Amino acid sequence: MRPSGQSFYAVGFDLHEYDLKSGKLIETRGIQRWALADHGQPDLLAFWPVTEPTGVWTSPVYSELKKGAETIP
Repeated sequence: MRPSGQSFYAVGFDLHEYDLKSGKLIETRGIQRWALADHGQPDLLAFWPVTEPTGVWTSPVYSELKKGAETIP
């Protein structure tokens, strides 16, 4: 949930933000469908997401870096 309490997040293949009162989708941010040059499709390790004491949500995201014919995990 946002600190303002006006919206909340739902995590799946992407990160979705919803209005708390209406339930309406506000925005979708790409995780699996991100558009990052020279990277393969990312993999979100969603088994163990962590909320830190600071209120920051974290989860590992892995991707392959493509350099010419070489691919680096």
